[in-house]
Amino acid sequence: MEQLSVFYRIFHADLSPDIAPTLTQKKAYKEFLNHYSGVPGYPIFKEIALLPDYLLRFHYYELLLHKIVKEIEVELYQKVFVRGENEQKMKSEVIKLQRYIGMHLIKIRRDFIPLAEHQNILHCSEAKNEVDIYKLVYRSFVDLHEYLEATFRHYLDEHIVVPCKKRKRFVEEERPKAELILDAMNTFDINSKLKEQVNGTIERFLSDGFNGFTYVQMHYCSKFNKELNEFFKKPLPLDEKDFILLLIQINFNRNGVLQYIFAFLTVQLEQKENHCKRLELLSFYLKSINRIQHSSSFAYNEKLFSLKEQLSDWLEEKIQDTSLEDIKVKNPIGMKPEKYTPPIKKYQVNFSVPESALLLRALKNTGIVDMPKEELFEYFSTHFYTKQAPNVSTSSLGKKYHDPSEKNLRTVREAFNRCLSYLDELEKKQLR
Repeated sequence: MEQLSVFYRIFHADLSPDIAPTLTQKKAYKEFLNHYSGVPGYPIFKEIALLPDYLLRFHYYELLLHKIVKEIEVELYQKVFVRGENEQKMKSEVIKLQRYIGMHLIKIRRDFIPLAEHQNILHCSEAKNEVDIYKLVYRSFVDLHEYLEATFRHYLDEHIVVPCKKRKRFVEEERPKAELILDAMNTFDINSKLKEQVNGTIERFLSDGFNGFTYVQMHYCSKFNKELNEFFKKPLPLDEKDFILLLIQINFNRNGVLQYIFAFLTVQLEQKENHCKRLELLSFYLKSINRIQHSSSFAYNEKLFSLKEQLSDWLEEKIQDTSLEDIKVKNPIGMKPEKYTPPIKKYQVNFSVPESALLLRALKNTGIVDMPKEELFEYFSTHFYTKQAPNVSTSSLGKKYHDPSEKNLRTVREAFNRCLSYLDELEKKQLR
C-alpha cells in the first residue's frame, strides 16, 4: 500500500515534524493547501499566504493525513466490494494494516507524546507544535482503525490491542454495570480472598488500567459484566458455591481464583473422615464441573487453561491418589506382600494435557504410531507427565482427544514447525 510511505517519511525521513522546514518545504506547504482548498470535502483555509509558519505547517499535515487516510479507505473498499479480490488475501492485508496501526499507536505514545499529554492525545493544543502534529498522526491511525472495524469487522485480528478512543468509549458504556457489580460484591457473603480477585479486576477496569487491552478482552469484559449482573438479580439465596460455579462458567481463570478453589476443595476433603467419603465428594465435584458449559468462547486470560480444565484435571488426580491410598489402607496386616515392582520412571512433556492428546491424535492418524488408541493413552499416562499434571489420566486424554481448540492446534503446529526447521538445519549441514 503506497500511501503508507507517508508515515515512513513522517517517522524516519523528510516529513519528520522534528526537522525544521526549509524555504522549499514552506513553498510546498502553500502549494499543497492551495491545490486542495477548492476540492469538495476538504477544509478551506482563507488567506493561506498570510498564515504564520507554524499554522501553515500544521494545516499541511492535517490535510495531508486526511487525504492519505481517505485514499487507503477507498483502496480497501475497491479491492473488496468492487474488484472482489481473494478473500484470504484481503483478510491478510487488513490484519497486516491493523497490526501496522497498532504498532505505530504504541510507538507514538512511547516516543513522541509526553506522558503528561497522554490523556489529551486526541486533542491538539493551541501551540500547533511538533507534539500536536504527532497527535494528528495518532488520530489519523485511530480514524483508520475505526474504519476497519466498521467495514471489515470479520477480517480483523481479535488479539490486537483496541485503540484508546474505542477503549475509553467502551469503559464508559460498561461503567454502570461494573459499578452495580461492585456494590453487590461489597454486601455479598463470600471469602475476602475471592472477593479481592473479582473486585480488583472491576476496579482496574473502571480506572482504565488494562494495558494492551485486546478485542478478545473487550468481549470478555462485556460478557463478565452481563453474567455477574444477572447472577445478583436472582431471587434465590446465593452462596459461595454458586458463585464459584459461575466463575467457572464464565472462565474467570485468574490464578488467584484457581488457587482459592483448590484451597476451598482441600479444606472440604480434610473434613471427611475416610477415603470413601472423600471419593464421594471428589466425584460429586468432578461431575458438577464437567456438566458446566462455558457461556462464551472467551476467557479472562487466554494464555492460561480454562478453570474447568484445570479443576477437572486436579480432581481426577485427587480421585486417583485417594483410590490408591484406600487400597493401601484395606491391605490386611499379615497378608503376604505382593512382589515389589519398582516404580516406572516418568519423563516430562512440555505440552499441556489437551495439547498432548492432540499430539497423540496426530501421531496415530498419520500412521507414525501404530497401536490402539486406549493402549496409546495408557502408555503415555504410564511414562509421561506434563507441567500442570504430574499424573495424566487416560480418561483426561480421551476427553481432549476429539476436542482440539484453536490454541492447542497453534501450539502443536509450532512444535512440528520447530522439528521441520531442525531437519532443514541437518540437511544444510550434510550439503556443506
